[in-house]
Parts: sequence; structure tokens; C-alpha cells
Amino acid sequence: MNPRPSIDELFSLGGSLARELPGFEPRPGQLEMARAVEAGFESGSHVLVEAGTGVGKSFAYLVPALRSGKRVVISTSTITLQQQLFRKDIPMVARALGLEPRVVLLKGRANYLCREKWERARGDLALVERPEISKLRRWANETITGDRSDVPFRLDSLLWERFDADGDDCIGEACAHFDDCFYYRRRRDAEAADIIVVNHAIFFIDAIAGGLLPAYDYAILDEAHTCEDIAMNVLTASLSRRSIDRTFRRLRRYFTLPTSLTAQVDERYRELGETLAGTGNELLRLDERPEIAGDLDRLRDALYHLENWIADNGASALTRPPRGDLEREMRISGAVKSLAAQAEVVDRLLAVDDDSIRWAQSSVHGSELHCTPFDAAPILRDLLFARTPCLLTSATLALGGDFSYVRARLGIDRAEELVADSPFDYREQARLFVAPPDLEPDDPDFVVRAYALLEEALAYSRGRAFVLCTSFRRANEFGERLRASGLHPVEVQRPRSGLDRDGLLRWFTETPGAVLVGTRTFWEGIDMPGERLSCVVIDRIPFAQPDHPVLEARVQALRERGEDAFARLQIPAATMLLKQGFGRLIRSRSDRGAVLVLDGRLQGKGYGKRMIAALPPATRIAHLDELQEFFQT
Repeated sequence: MNPRPSIDELFSLGGSLARELPGFEPRPGQLEMARAVEAGFESGSHVLVEAGTGVGKSFAYLVPALRSGKRVVISTSTITLQQQLFRKDIPMVARALGLEPRVVLLKGRANYLCREKWERARGDLALVERPEISKLRRWANETITGDRSDVPFRLDSLLWERFDADGDDCIGEACAHFDDCFYYRRRRDAEAADIIVVNHAIFFIDAIAGGLLPAYDYAILDEAHTCEDIAMNVLTASLSRRSIDRTFRRLRRYFTLPTSLTAQVDERYRELGETLAGTGNELLRLDERPEIAGDLDRLRDALYHLENWIADNGASALTRPPRGDLEREMRISGAVKSLAAQAEVVDRLLAVDDDSIRWAQSSVHGSELHCTPFDAAPILRDLLFARTPCLLTSATLALGGDFSYVRARLGIDRAEELVADSPFDYREQARLFVAPPDLEPDDPDFVVRAYALLEEALAYSRGRAFVLCTSFRRANEFGERLRASGLHPVEVQRPRSGLDRDGLLRWFTETPGAVLVGTRTFWEGIDMPGERLSCVVIDRIPFAQPDHPVLEARVQALRERGEDAFARLQIPAATMLLKQGFGRLIRSRSDRGAVLVLDGRLQGKGYGKRMIAALPPATRIAHLDELQEFFQT
């Protein structure tokens, strides 16, 4: 029997990876990371790795994971990486290692077709007459996954909601399709799997509340820079017109609801919205406006009345006869639970405690209310990191080699840490220009002066640029000027109109010399190698909105403890996001390009110099005309 090869042998030029994978070449950072990950598996310890772009972090953790013999959950932030891991990377590494692991990609319930809801909708004439239904019918008859991502055409979200496997509609074992349910079949597959690929939302829901994933030995969190935000979203209770409307849509599919009681809920929420709008603030903490408590009390009473009505009258209010007593009981129980969940959110919004921040956001599109934990770290420490060893990796996880910020934010007390440097030659491949120190985003003439720099840079790069902004307002200001110039094809991301993110990326890929002006969603998670993207422009240092209630509460708490909140909280968070924006540029050894930061504070302030030091080591230029020769060579 041949001895088991070492990690070094596997990643060598003569190793099994090189024999199996065309174009494989040893990378020092990849090998260093693979050693650290394997040590983490063997010792059962946490491992934090900042893996620079091009390190090949997926293979660096997949090789130790697949040969560990342990059940491993791999969680990512983006669908793109999930699909890449499941369809490409894991099969390639498994072949190279001579293994046949059982691998399952498990998504959230709403991603799967519900056979019962699809069957139920057949007689709905309003649906039958919609043109996309005939295409959906052909797909539904042929699909073996029931996965929405496999639908070969664009599908309206509200239409898909009519057929998804959402938990509010599910009656579990009482359903005639339970045995062949797409979602539960995936759950059963996961029970027998060696590797389970999920997204961060599912991972943290399971870590916090349980019930979604089988027991596992080790977790790998890729794109880990997003973990705090996603965990906070999972921990936040929210109430909105949209969430109430969604609850009513789902209830009306199975029950005839009394108009008087649903109208009462609508009226109470309308009154709440008017109170919030009357404050004149887009963002506010609820403890600053005690009168809102009365509106919330009345809304909760209205929800209770409807909940009690269904509990008492649900059997006679069902829109079609149930298949048996169990289905009837499950339908009524599910309806009561969905309304109770809305009332529970109101309870959390009314509660006063030091561990939560209760806040509201109002706009012309309506109001949303939220109850957010003050800090996710204690919760994640107790429910996840004190129990399960994890690898966390991302291209942006440390600040100058220091992981203390991310450990503090997530509640990780001890971990093995590694910075695996990128193999790219940033000094040769990239240029960095920072606006002069006297150009600051709040200056009255900022847009005029910043646009002049932007236009000059785009002339040298011949378009081929992302302009990354921190607000839709600033994106529109730059977009209007770029369009008026007529020098480059331009598209601007808009909050509720125009092309969506995928559509904008397709347009950019297909349009020579394109300039895409976008906001936060384009700062991360986009891989655009080659000449199509040769310039990334960042409008300002991406500090969080200073008057956001959650940030205000955290800043206040740090100040009360005598700590520098700006240095402890705001600078590290902005630096992480700045690194993400920079990271859109150089994606391969052959890429060349320039990053422009139009915020002069980056070189005029002391913290700006520390931020620059945390970025990849591109060659700094003092004058934009230096780009002319750079782009010509």
C-alpha cells in the first residue's frame, strides 16, 4: 500500500494535482495555505487566512477537506462561487486525489419548486393565461432538481413565489409530495453527504437556530469578509409593508380571510408609517420617538385578532378541502405561526434592553423597522465558534497582517492565522492614483473637480472602467456627466429601474470601451479578468453612514468606555471595503490597470496613509498623464 502523499507532494509540479489539472503551477501562497488548513483539520482549531487574489484558495482548502475523512460544510457568500465549487472545483480535486466524495449543494427553500403548489395552481386561469407559464410547465415536467437557477429564462419573482417551497406554506409529511419533494430530497441527500455546499445565510441560520444542516465536523467559510453582515441580517428582526403583504399573499392562497381584520392590520401599519414619515428623518432610533410604541401596540393587537380568528375559524375558511385531518391541522398551524411571527417582531421592537438596537428607515417607498443585536460576537462565540472548528478565508480579512478586527467582530478568541500573499506583481501590473489632499467629498466643488480627474483617466484607459460610488446620488452625478460627454458607452446602476446587476455585467462584458457606474454591489464578488476592465475608480473612502442608528449606538458605547470608536470601528470597516473595491482590478497575471481614489483624505489624513498601506502594493503615481505610457505598453 502506497503511503499517503504529503500536502507538499500534492501541490508540487510532479504531484497529482499537476497531473490532473491542465496548466497547474505551484504557488507558494497556495501551498502555505494548504498546510495551515490541514493543520487546522488535524488539531480541530480555527484557522484565519487572508488569501490574496490569485493564490488559489479554493484548492488550498479543498485538498485538506476532501482527504480529512470528516464531514465538512463549505459556505460562501455568492451563488457564483457555490456553483463553481460544486460543478467544477470539487470534482476536479476529487479526481486528482482519487476520491469519490458524496457532495450536495443545498440552497434555501425558496430556491426549489414546490410540487404541491405547482399542482394546485393548474386550475388558476389567471396563471394559465400568462405566456411564461407554458415555458415553466415544460421545465417543471422535465427538471430533476426543481432548482430555480436551472430555469432557462428570466422569471418574475412574484410569479416564482406562487410555486416555491417556502416554509410558511409547507405541511411537511402531510403533503402528498413529501417523498418526492425537491427540497426535502436535498435535505435527505445532505444527511448522507461528505461535503455540503451552502450559502452564508443558510449556514448562520443553522448555527443560530438549528434545523437546516446535519451534524458536521468542520466548517469552511469562504468570502468570510461578509460573515458579520450576513450574521447580523439573520439576527435582525424586521417589519415592513412588504413582509406583511407577503404574509397575506401566502395566507390567501389557502384561506378566505375576513376583509375587516386584514383591513385593520393594513390601517394600523399605515398609521405607523405616517408617524415615522412625520418625524422627517430617514433613519431614527425608536427610543427617540416614544409615540411610535402606541402605533406598534395597535398593530400587534390587529395581528393578534387575525391570528385568533384563523385559530378559531381556519377549518371553515380553507379555500379547498384538505386531504385529511393532518393537512387541515398543518395548514391552520402554519397560518397561525406566520402571523405570530409578525407579532413577535413587534414585541421585539417594543422591548427595551441594552443588547438590541431598535431603529426605523423611512423613504418615499415606505418604512421598515428593525431590531438588531448590539453585537453579533457574543452570540456567534456561544453558538458557533465555541463549538465548531472553522476556516475563515477571504482576499480581505486582515489589516496590515493583523486579524484582531475580524476576530473581535465575530467572537473568535483564538485561531491560527496566515496571510498568503498574492502571486501577482502589483508594482508592475497596477498603478494607484490618489486625489490631492485638498479634494474632499464634502467640498461644494467636489463633483466638478473629481469628474475632471475621472474624465482624464478614462481617456487614457479608453473607458473599460468601473466607477464605484458610495451612494446612488453620487453615481447619478457622475453618470450624467459621463453621458453628456459622449466619450464612452455608459450605464448607471439605479435602485429600482434599469438593468439589474447581472444585466449590467453582461452589458459591460459585451460593450467595447464600456464605463459602468455602480454602488455597493459592484465593490465585491465580481471577477472580470482581461482588458475589459482596466480602470477602477473609487469616489470616496467607504465609511459607513455616520448617522445610521446601529453605528451610532456602537460608537456611543465605545466612547463611553473611553475608546476611540473611529479607530476601532470605522477605519477598519472602511479599509476592508476599500480593499474589496481595489480587488476588482487585477484578477490574473496578465491583467494591467489603474485604480483611482478621488478622495484626497486618503493621502491627506493620517488614517489614509494606513489605509494605503493595507492595499495591494501597486505603484503610486502623482500625475494622471503617467497613465498614457502605462496603457500604451
